[in-house]
Amino acid sequence: MAIPEIPLELGQEAWNLAKDSLRTTLCVRFKSAIVAYGVAYAAAHCFNVLLLENPPWWKSFDVDKSKIDEICRVLAYLYNLPKAQYVHICKASKGKREDDLQSVPMEKEAIVLHQAICLIMFIL
Repeated sequence: MAIPEIPLELGQEAWNLAKDSLRTTLCVRFKSAIVAYGVAYAAAHCFNVLLLENPPWWKSFDVDKSKIDEICRVLAYLYNLPKAQYVHICKASKGKREDDLQSVPMEKEAIVLHQAICLIMFIL
């Protein structure tokens, strides 16, 4: 069996989907690794990359296909919503510029999600 050509942009697409999934309830409904499987599947679908069906790839990760499908359905719904608009809610402190404010460090779940995506992309 020949190994399919995988576009370099597929990993970036999976990462974009993972970040966008944080705008949904997926991060509280599913474990981060399951969300990673869903976004990797959605990204592969975007680039017409076929994943193993015999045996099913999701069984290798002990995940129900219904969970993967639900993650894809929620992401599809998100992308059909109107584009989000930025609303400025903070005022800079006196003597401090807004770009001096530090960003929030990545939470443990985000790190696990990133590692799971990297693992999946390595396997693909």
